[in-house]
Amino acid sequence: MRANTTGERAEAWRTVGVVERRVLFVHGYDPRGPAPYHALMAAEARPGLFEVGPRQGAAWTVAVDWPEGRAESRVEVLRWDDLVRAHWVRGPGAAGLPWRFLAAYVRAGVVARAMRDNRPLFAAMLLPALVAASHGALMIAVTTLAVLAIAALATRLGGSAAWGLTGLAALLAWSPLRRAIQGRLDLDWLSQCFDALARFRDMPPDREAKLDALAARIAEVARDAPDQEVLVVGHSIGTLMAAAAVSRALALSPGLERRARLVTLGHCLSVYTLLGGDAGWRRDLARLTASDLPWTDVTSPADGASAGRWGPLRFSAHEAAGEDRVRARSPRFHEALDPARMSRLRRDPRALHFQYLGLSDRPEVYDVRRLIAPPPEAAR
Repeated sequence: MRANTTGERAEAWRTVGVVERRVLFVHGYDPRGPAPYHALMAAEARPGLFEVGPRQGAAWTVAVDWPEGRAESRVEVLRWDDLVRAHWVRGPGAAGLPWRFLAAYVRAGVVARAMRDNRPLFAAMLLPALVAASHGALMIAVTTLAVLAIAALATRLGGSAAWGLTGLAALLAWSPLRRAIQGRLDLDWLSQCFDALARFRDMPPDREAKLDALAARIAEVARDAPDQEVLVVGHSIGTLMAAAAVSRALALSPGLERRARLVTLGHCLSVYTLLGGDAGWRRDLARLTASDLPWTDVTSPADGASAGRWGPLRFSAHEAAGEDRVRARSPRFHEALDPARMSRLRRDPRALHFQYLGLSDRPEVYDVRRLIAPPPEAAR
C-alpha cells in the first residue's frame, strides 16, 4: 500500500530509489511554443499516478510512483516554433493550401498509394479540398439563384421572391455551418501540416540551422548528464525533426547510441520519404538506421494526420530493415480508450493525433508514462 503522508512517501521513495532521465521533446508543426504541451500534461496529472511540476521556461518535471519505485523525468521542449511561425501561411494564401499540397501529393504518388492501402491518410488529405470545393459550389449555386430571382422579378415574368429568399437562407446557413466544420475538424491546422511537409525540403537554410542546433542540444545534454538516460521524443512532423537531429547528434557525440533512445509518436517519416527530393533527409536517415540507437515508434493506423499504416522506414532504401531496426507498434486507441471517448476522437482528427501524449483509460494497452517515465526495472 502506498504511504499516505508526504514524509512516509518520501521515505518509501528513498527506499526503492528514484530513477531519473532527460526527455527532450520535439513538438510538431505548431507555432505556439512549450506552454500548450505543459498544459496538456498538467491536465492529465494525478497524484502518484502522473505528477507534473510547474513549467520553467521550456522544461518541467514529471514523476510516476510505480510499484517498482519512483521514476522522474525532466522534460525539455526542443523548440522550433520560431521556424514554424516563419513558414506558417497566413491571410488569403491560406485558402489555397488544400489545393497546393494536394497537387504536390498527387505528383509524388502519395495520394495514389494511400488510396490503395492507407485509407485514413487518403481521407485526411482529401478532406480540406472537399470542404473547400463544397463551399465554392454552394456559393455558385446561391449566386445563380439570386441572379435568376432578381431577373425574374425585374421583368415580371412570373418570378417569385421565394427563390431569392431560398438562396439568401442557404447562404446565411452555410457560412456558420462551414465555420463549424472548419473548427470541428480543424481543417486549417490539417492543411498547414500537410502543406509544410510538402515544402519542408525547400525550407533551408533556416531548417538546416535549426536541425544543427537541436543536434547540438542533444549532444550537450548527453555530455552534461552522463548518468542519466537521454530520451528524444518526436511527435507528428516533429518526428522528422527529431530523427534528423538525433542522426546529427550521433556524429557530434560518439557513443550516444549507448545512452540515448528515440521515440516517434504519430510519425510522418514515410510520407516525407515518398514526397522525395531531400538528399539531406536521406543522409540523416541512413546514419540513424546504421547506428545501434534504440528506436521505438508508436503510430495508430487510424490516425490520418500521420503516416498511419505505413511504417517509419517505408519507401526508403532501408525499408528491408523494417522490424529489425524500429520497434514499431500501434497504440490501439480503440482498445486503450473507452468507446464513447474513442467515438469522439474519431470525429476530431486533431484530438486523436494528440492522444499519443495523453493518458489512456486502459494503460495496460497503451501508456505514455511507460515511454517517458518507465519503472526503474524497465529503465535498466
